[in-house]
Amino acid sequence: MANAKNLLERTPQIEVLTTHVKRLTTGAGAALAVEGMPGIGKSRLLSEASSIARAMGIQVLSARGTELEREFAYGLVRQLFETHLVSATPEQHDKFLSGPAAQARELFPLGTQWNSSHLDPGSPSPSNGAEVRGDFPLLNGLFWLLVNVCQDSPVLLVADDLHWADEPSLRFFLYLLPRLADIPVSIIFSLRPEGEKAAAAKLLTLLSSDSACHVMRLLPLGVESTRQLIHEFLGVEPDDSFAEACHKATGGNPLWIRELSDAFATEKVSPTIGNLSKVESIGPQAVRKRVKLRLAQLEPASAALAQAAAVLGDGAELNKAAALAGLAAAEGSAAASDLTRTSMVSIDVAGSEHSPRVRFVHPLVRSAIEEALESTDRLAMHERAAILLDEAGAEPERVAAHLLKIPPATINTAHITLRTAAEFAMSRGSPEATRTYLLRCLEEPLSRTDRIDVLTLLGAASHLLELSDAAGYLRKAVDLSEHEEERHHLAAMLAVSLHLQGESEEALRIISDAISDLDSPTSELSLELESFAAMSRITSGNPGDIAECVSRLQDLPETDSRSGKMIDCAIAFGQFYMSDPEAVPHAMRCLSEDVLLSEPAVAHLAAAAWHVLVAADHPQAPAMLDAAVGKAHRFGSITTLAPAYCFRGLSLLWRGFPQEAERDMREAARADELSAHSLGRAATGAYLAEALIEQGNFREAEKVLEWAIPNGTGIRGMEILVSAGRARLLRESGSYGEALTQSLTVGASADAQCCRNPALLPWRSDTALCLHALSRAGEAIEYATEEVELARVWGAPRALGRALRVMGVVSPRSQRLHFLEEAVAILRESSAQLELAKALLDQGSILRSEGYRKDARNSLQDACTLFERCGVSFWGDRANTELVAAGARRRRIAMKGLESLTPSERRVAEFAAKGYSNREIAQRIFVTPKTVEVHLSNAYRKLGVASRRDLPEELR
Repeated sequence: MANAKNLLERTPQIEVLTTHVKRLTTGAGAALAVEGMPGIGKSRLLSEASSIARAMGIQVLSARGTELEREFAYGLVRQLFETHLVSATPEQHDKFLSGPAAQARELFPLGTQWNSSHLDPGSPSPSNGAEVRGDFPLLNGLFWLLVNVCQDSPVLLVADDLHWADEPSLRFFLYLLPRLADIPVSIIFSLRPEGEKAAAAKLLTLLSSDSACHVMRLLPLGVESTRQLIHEFLGVEPDDSFAEACHKATGGNPLWIRELSDAFATEKVSPTIGNLSKVESIGPQAVRKRVKLRLAQLEPASAALAQAAAVLGDGAELNKAAALAGLAAAEGSAAASDLTRTSMVSIDVAGSEHSPRVRFVHPLVRSAIEEALESTDRLAMHERAAILLDEAGAEPERVAAHLLKIPPATINTAHITLRTAAEFAMSRGSPEATRTYLLRCLEEPLSRTDRIDVLTLLGAASHLLELSDAAGYLRKAVDLSEHEEERHHLAAMLAVSLHLQGESEEALRIISDAISDLDSPTSELSLELESFAAMSRITSGNPGDIAECVSRLQDLPETDSRSGKMIDCAIAFGQFYMSDPEAVPHAMRCLSEDVLLSEPAVAHLAAAAWHVLVAADHPQAPAMLDAAVGKAHRFGSITTLAPAYCFRGLSLLWRGFPQEAERDMREAARADELSAHSLGRAATGAYLAEALIEQGNFREAEKVLEWAIPNGTGIRGMEILVSAGRARLLRESGSYGEALTQSLTVGASADAQCCRNPALLPWRSDTALCLHALSRAGEAIEYATEEVELARVWGAPRALGRALRVMGVVSPRSQRLHFLEEAVAILRESSAQLELAKALLDQGSILRSEGYRKDARNSLQDACTLFERCGVSFWGDRANTELVAAGARRRRIAMKGLESLTPSERRVAEFAAKGYSNREIAQRIFVTPKTVEVHLSNAYRKLGVASRRDLPEELR
């Protein structure tokens, strides 16, 4: 264990670290952020945590973010695992990267020299305008790699200087956070305060603000600790005033105190009151001054090696640093030995098969050495480093890191290396690094064709980062293009980006211009543009005549090509808005063969079709959405995973399982947080809020609705769903007047958007319930009647049953039971269990009020059973209150039998019955083994069986 006694004023922090590490022995992990200014002792505490963990038999995987490597896709994650994998036997290597972990194998090739085979052969090239490959397969693969590694013993991930980490690695940590409670893995990472964070501030903030992450902020040392450190370094007790002056000069920063003390020792300054003036002159730049002084005292070869290693970055291979410094191998080894005596670097022989690595004692030391170089010398060294690494067969990203440091047109082949690095980053799902390399590539001399290719890929990468940037790059590409077909393809990409950022009118103008330029109105490209135009009109909030739009699309020739499926999707969504049930077959056709889901650029169209099928209560929708989530994990990006989770959650919600729906919606929300698209965020937020309202969690629902459209009214396009959610929340909270105003605003917007389908926006029934609560019965009946008529046209049982239930609540006394009986009859034949329970609750309440207490008890007991099955105690309490009022005892239900299983429990049980292990099931449904264990335990209890051997019989 590290010498903790020298960690002054850090006893409480060490206790926190110890508790954090000990938690791993219970099988559950967590995250801890150690935040503080440079030199405050973050690295020292992380080292202490590593020692504590190793003493407990816990595996430690460590990494450190560096300035030079922040553009390397998954660079920090690779550091975490590489040493472990390099030291593994081939059998262990295969074991760790087995199952879904194989998706991460490309990050850890067995050979160490890069070659083009490391690129995914299926990855798109810049010239075809394809979108950056999704990163979720790698995230899922890395997660299972970690699960495989922790089978031997718990794992502590230690990541120092996370503020310099690459963004894909940060996304992996974000992916990991909600899963830590279920696996024996904990994270400890260090970062600087908000003002010191790098460009990835959004991701770092999401990490440190996550509920699974505890933040420990390090404060400067006090005067007494400053005195103790000076005494320890100098061997002399300092005067009080001298110690106070040192504390003021260093701000209580341990690194500054150490460097200041070292300067005193070198210059033979005694810590007395007579030397106070020297404290101020030495103090503020102690580290940089000391580094320059040490360099000046070194032999020329040693100084050159230090500078070369600083340019190459922390952890540079010694042989490459020596070559960059112009030293032979023997000279390099001698210089390395000399350097270690300065306490600036250490030579690490572990973790490399070819050469020891040069490690700096602190990032500030490395940066100070590099800054000590004259600017012309520094540029020349980065140029030589790029050439040296390229000739040595280094990964293109390592070469590109140095190209980013030198002026354009310095190396003739720089644009080729930068393009290759961008493709490499793309193959690893890193749009951030792709964008960085391509922006630099644009500064090189390029042909018109190359410039168009680079701008096109820049647009594709920015599509996942910042849509306004994507549109800007694509505009430039369109302006440069001289070929009609290429220009129209680029226009289509530009229109999609504009549409997704809410600029539907401009998107429509661009598409219309492109269509009018095309010679053939029935070509693939023309049909695709027509579908984009239609979807933009429908979802823009100002669609015009949807019936005319749909009719125009129906006149186009039918094809089984991608364009045909896109046309089918636009028809389906238009008919969905108009409450036309013919939307369903069109939605099924457009989703056939997964053509749309296979291409991220049109994945939002698949989401529209899912919306149609879920709203239609289509029996195949749950299985299709299960498959979509799986495919998004294996091949997709944020743009495919977020809607897949959102609409699978919606399917669960409308079938009556809000708790399970919430889990999916939160996964969608995490993906939406990282997305540049606003459309998905609105739908996710609206439906997540609905799931929370069903569980009676009104306060959290309010937060989610604010997240969905911060500081916005939410009355255009899909944002109207958020406004409808706010109306419902107000009504459920008892604010009927405000809810009525909000609901009528939603209705006016829905009418303007030609949206008449109550399965999408049941604003009429919401309005009717508000009016009923405000004793405005006549108006309530009008709105409820209109919704019933529209729901009968659409024909989906859930929407019609809900409309009839509301009609029963607001109708005159003589008609209430008639409508409620019809609602119950329709919903009993549907999958909408929660809506059926509500209809039974309303039926029982009215039967009780009419004096039919026995019949009331029957309905209310059924309602209680269903509410229990759906897991909504909020509604179950209401039903029990009515049941007691009807003369029965409060119902306590222990759910039993096959029908009592939730969808997730049944799915897990079915896999277990087929002989799959918990681990195999978890890999198939993208959850943790612990989650499978919980579902299986619940299934055993509800089915009354002791083991999986009994499941096949019970599941028949």
